[in-house]
This record gives sequence, structure tokens and C-alpha cells, in this order.
Amino acid sequence: MITSGCSTKVQIKPNENYQENQLTLCPVTLPRLAGPTGNDFDAALKAYRQMYTDCAARHNALVGIIRQRKELAQ
Repeated sequence: MITSGCSTKVQIKPNENYQENQLTLCPVTLPRLAGPTGNDFDAALKAYRQMYTDCAARHNALVGIIRQRKELAQ
């Protein structure tokens, strides 16, 4: 008995687009110190912390999606 078939692997293409918030760039301009006091320093650090948290969450989610798509392509 002879059987024939396709020897190519079916490619699974992800049908999910990237979420718009994951394509948002992180801020380039960072807040500056408003003065020489500890309160000024604290205000700048709070702003940095919030910016970092938002940017890191988007970046990590985007990296996760890209890695999943690479695994599907293999």
C-alpha cells in the first residue's frame, strides 16, 4: 500500500493583534527636581516609580506575547 501526503508543517498564524497600550512608548523626558529639598526629591522619585511601573508592565507583556508567537512559529 502506498500513502502520500504533504510533508510541510502547517503554520499556525496568531490571529491576535498587539494591544494598543503595549505599543505605547515609554516617556523620554523624565521629571526634574523642582528644588534642593527632600520633598522635591521625594516627588521626583514618586513620578519615576510610577513611570517605571507602567513602562515595565507594558514591556513585559509585549515580550511575553512575542515569545509565545515565536513558540507557535516553530
